[in-house]
Amino acid sequence: MALALVGIVLAYLAVTLTFSFLTRAGESNGELDHVVYVEHLLRDNAIPRISADNGHESHQPPLYYLVTAAWQKLLGIHTFELVLGPAPTSRPGVPPLKLSHTYTKDQLQGVRDVHQLRLLSVLFGLGTVLLTFAAARLATGRDGIALAASLAVALWPKEVVVSSAVTNDSLVILLSSLALVVLLLWLRVGTSDGVRSRLFAVDLGLVLGAAILTKFNALPLLPVALAVILGVAFRHRGRERIGQLIDALLVIIGCLAVCGWWLLRNNHLYGDYFAVKASNAYLRSWLPGLISPVSWFNTNRMLHYVPSHLLRSVWYDGGWNQFMLPGWLNKVLTALAAYAVVLFAVAAARRYQRLARPAATAALAGAALAGVVAVMGVAKDSLQAEGRIAFVGLAAFATILVAGASQAGPLIVRRLRAGIASAPDGSSELAPPPAAELVGLLVWPAVFLAIDLYVFFHFVWPTRGL
Repeated sequence: MALALVGIVLAYLAVTLTFSFLTRAGESNGELDHVVYVEHLLRDNAIPRISADNGHESHQPPLYYLVTAAWQKLLGIHTFELVLGPAPTSRPGVPPLKLSHTYTKDQLQGVRDVHQLRLLSVLFGLGTVLLTFAAARLATGRDGIALAASLAVALWPKEVVVSSAVTNDSLVILLSSLALVVLLLWLRVGTSDGVRSRLFAVDLGLVLGAAILTKFNALPLLPVALAVILGVAFRHRGRERIGQLIDALLVIIGCLAVCGWWLLRNNHLYGDYFAVKASNAYLRSWLPGLISPVSWFNTNRMLHYVPSHLLRSVWYDGGWNQFMLPGWLNKVLTALAAYAVVLFAVAAARRYQRLARPAATAALAGAALAGVVAVMGVAKDSLQAEGRIAFVGLAAFATILVAGASQAGPLIVRRLRAGIASAPDGSSELAPPPAAELVGLLVWPAVFLAIDLYVFFHFVWPTRGL
């Protein structure tokens, strides 16, 4: 298993470093604005106020930028400013870029600095791959599912894009995946060790606080974690229930210990703990039409706009969202995902092969759902419904997809053999043939590798350069 995990790490690095090195600086969505935030921290030793003058990411929480600023200092990169003009007319047959890449000497140095800053996101993405392995192993107890899920994340085209750019998404995805792992560890400890249970609860709160301090799309993970803990608590009585209620309280305390100061700062400066009004005001003036608040029950936004934009960007989109997969392919991938989710739900409900304990299944489902809620929360106020916003649930979603797909081959074989034999316990369920399960495990990694190759030859290589 260790050798297989090393192979997954090498596959991830090969794909992501290739995308990072060949994707031109600034051609990932919002990348140069993320750089502006980092340089503001280094230049002024202060967190920027929310204003278009401070870059179009100035409304973001600061943790990613503080870490990236430390990374820049570690690399010995001096503060810099990189401004690139609009792209000239694209050549026939070459995908259009947004920015001009004919550099002055100073711009060339800034471009090289951006490529070095990107390496931090590569490391964060690697952490997400390894944490996905841990989460899948804890949730299902199956090495095959854990390896396949981590390989799927390693090759997931949109995750590769995020991990090869300067963006706070890379860190919030890592921390969200870590939160899922800690929650599953808490579930594993259960009521057998009160001290470890308290420690995991505190750790979970700290990690969730760090995720929220990185990007607010991690917020839905907090109620998911609390719901899982409270759900377990109310299945017990007496001291066990009290201990788990204390754990829920410790999660909240740990979370606020990390991100509470930021919420209080926002309330002091903008009269709003999440600075929504201030953020919307400057974003509205910067890009008219972007901010368009609706209610949670607006059917056009929530039932049409969000699904259509989410499902065409969760698998892959690149550049400033101008590089996209063919529409038919997005539909096929979505249909396959829906089938895998159904298979996972059925297998988990039937406890087939003990695929996952009910509490672990709830944690996976809740984390994946939190990603969807995060997209809806952003789309409620704006015309943004990007798939990367949902990646706070990436580790859970990948585990569900792979675990579900692993059931497809055995399901077909069992149906073909129906009535021929019975399982050893006398039930009608037959043990899945290893080869059939292996094919199912490799479906999503194989699909993502094929898409990576498509993206490389259609978008990355034709537009390659610094």
